[in-house]
Parts: sequence; structure tokens; C-alpha cells
Amino acid sequence: MRTLIIGDVHGCLEEFQALLGKVSFVQGQDRLVSLGDLLDRGPDPVGCVKFAREMGALAVKSNHDEKAVRWGAHEVKRKDTGKKNPMKVSPEKVAQYQALSEQDIQWLAALPLSLDLGDGLWAVHAGMEPAFPLSEQSDAVIRVRYVDDGTRGKLGEMVGFSEGSLEQPSDTVYWTEQWKGPESIVYGHAVHSLVDPRVDSFPGGKCYGIDTGSCFGGRLTCMVWIPGQEPEFVQVQAAKEYCAKDKRH
Repeated sequence: MRTLIIGDVHGCLEEFQALLGKVSFVQGQDRLVSLGDLLDRGPDPVGCVKFAREMGALAVKSNHDEKAVRWGAHEVKRKDTGKKNPMKVSPEKVAQYQALSEQDIQWLAALPLSLDLGDGLWAVHAGMEPAFPLSEQSDAVIRVRYVDDGTRGKLGEMVGFSEGSLEQPSDTVYWTEQWKGPESIVYGHAVHSLVDPRVDSFPGGKCYGIDTGSCFGGRLTCMVWIPGQEPEFVQVQAAKEYCAKDKRH
């Protein structure tokens, strides 16, 4: 059985559908896996969630999609308490979240932090904290990029960004530089290139970063994975730049 792993879609429904056509996806025969961030940025984020569900996709929890779930939970509480929703959300995103059905929200809320794809390969949205084994990973896996290089005294633990910045914090390295497995990881979240996936090797395994920035005018990437074989990367070019890179916060 093929496993078709799709990088961050971010509302690019046309590209999502085209990519499944390009890899000749057959529902019920192929296993379809989304690395999350179906919502935000592109032209049809709600359509992407509905399409993923219709195609029977497995998926992992992600930072953008989790915001929609959290916002909806606050809205439910607000109806009971009358308190203002504490999340600061643009009118555009409010409209997006409100367009999700109850079933869409329930599906997003139930997604796991990670998926065991078999043969030593695991899927997460953003990455791992090398300070901990896979069994002890927290919800940092939906947002981690950089981890402590040991200078701060917390080797391998996530270090967040300064508010309003995506600049690499001091005394950190990208998480794949410290991850020693034994699990191989496929992830999205960080756009290293608008063309090529990022592949990092460690003894006994690899980390595959397949977010190639479709919403930024790059490509949408599918990693076609069959146990015992080297993965193949299949891509479609975005029809346009839907979101400027300086708006990626």
C-alpha cells in the first residue's frame, strides 16, 4: 500500500486536488495523510478541510488548525458565560471559522499529535523536541522549529520566537540537527524552500520536511512512501502567490 503524505495545504484546494490527481490517488487503496495546516492563507481553507475529510485522509494536529478549534471552544463558553472570546482573531478568520461545520470542528479536534506510519516513520506537523523520546513528546510538536543548543541549560527543548518575529532565537539550532531518532520523521510547518523538500539524515533514519510553501507561490508536495523503498516527491506548482511571505505570522 502506498502512503501519500501531503505538506501544508493552507487553503490551496485547487492545488490539493491537482496533486492527488497527479499521484493517481485511489481512495480505499492508498493511505492519504495530511500534515495539517489545512486552514488559513489560501483561497479556500474550509474547502480543504471538507475535501480532506471526504477523501478519508488521516491527519495530525497543527498550529493553524488548532486555533480554529480553540476559538470555537471559547465561543461555546462565551454563550454560557457572556465573557468575551480572549483570542484576537481577524474578521476574515472569524468568517472562516464560522464556515466550518460542527463535524469539521470535531474532526480537527480529534486529530492526534503524531501518526505511526509504520516501518519506523512517524508523521507530525512541525517536528520533535530532541530532549525527549517520541513517547514523551508534548504539543510542542505542532509548533517547534528551534531548540536549545545547550547554552540555556535545556539541551534539545523548544525555544519560542520573540513576539512578532520569526528570526532564529540565539543559542538555538533547528530541531533536526539534534534529533537522533530512532524514528524517522516527516513534517511540515517550516518552509525551507519554495521548490525542494528538506531532507536531514541521522544514523539509521531521516527527517523529511515537505512544506514547500504552496500558499506563498511555491509548490505543494506529496511524499509517496512505500516501506522498504526510497520515498518519491511529487509536486504541483501553485497557481499564484496567495499570501506574501512577510504575512506568514
